[in-house]
Amino acid sequence: MFLILLACAPALDSAPDSAGADELAGRDLSCANPVAQVAYEEVGALWGLYDTSSSDPSRKEHSPVAFADLDGDGDDDVLLADRDGGIWQHRNEGGTFATTQVSAATGLTTLALGDIDGDADLDLFAAGKDRYLYLFENDAGSLSDVSVSAGLGDRGLDQAVRDGAFADYDNDGDADLYVTLTGNGETGEASALDHLFRNDEGVYTDVSELISAEARSGLGWQAVWFDIDRDEDLDLFVANAEQSRFGPSRMVRNDGGSFVDITDTCACGETGSNMGASAADFDGDRWTDLFVTNTGPAHLLLNDHAGAFVDAALAMGATAVPSGEISGVTVTWPDGGEQEVAVAADTWVVVTRE
Repeated sequence: MFLILLACAPALDSAPDSAGADELAGRDLSCANPVAQVAYEEVGALWGLYDTSSSDPSRKEHSPVAFADLDGDGDDDVLLADRDGGIWQHRNEGGTFATTQVSAATGLTTLALGDIDGDADLDLFAAGKDRYLYLFENDAGSLSDVSVSAGLGDRGLDQAVRDGAFADYDNDGDADLYVTLTGNGETGEASALDHLFRNDEGVYTDVSELISAEARSGLGWQAVWFDIDRDEDLDLFVANAEQSRFGPSRMVRNDGGSFVDITDTCACGETGSNMGASAADFDGDRWTDLFVTNTGPAHLLLNDHAGAFVDAALAMGATAVPSGEISGVTVTWPDGGEQEVAVAADTWVVVTRE
């Protein structure tokens, strides 16, 4: 059971070209009273969701889940990868789910959706502890395994996979793929670093060398593509955990397909032990900001319009996780990125912008 906690932060009527911490700290932080109660009803079993309950009380790792209209009927379906039971597709039939097993793969830690073949529906990437890169092509809601024919499958990776993120980094109209690996600061070998795969008409080519080895190092938990500088190509942020041992989170700027590591100047690298990140325009200034979860208080990184960020979490009451004993993991923007942010920690925390 999750507890919903609400916290408020002040509105930002307008944003200057660059915002300093002192200016943010001086703003009026009063806000309206949060809602008295938010209640949810558990309908998973009634609707036919696959049961991910574990008999191991010490188990804390999540099972990745994704929502998308896979069959084009206008409602969202559910994809879920149970750590022990494979990948399950739940086709939404208006109040119930028709459940089928897509794959028996276990130990998965990530699901990602992207249109790999340009047919206007979302295909599925999955990966995890077995280091295999699974790819499933979507045909009107039917998912078929194309891992090997698409150039993925067994790529000889030296570490488990933590995350995969689709994006068209080269602006050629198809979905490329960035994959983060765990523990890659220990060996320094190319097979242990994060990987970038370019999509060439549905076949993926390893082009990791386009990003420096240093920028692909670290204990990678989540990769986020967004346009930090509004030059109409997608840049890359990677949230890295245990930074004191494995190195900082990474910010890599995309200059027309040529990548530049700007970690040292972005004010977004040395941020503790990051495990989740999400990009959106939080303050409505048309520049993309970052919310980064952490072991301890989270970071709300406002884009300063010059290739760097200002951490406004403390000043705006958006730290979300109040103690170093609690780890924030997943983060999302439930209201289109302009109003609120939800963080999955030991309890759910929702930060609203009034």
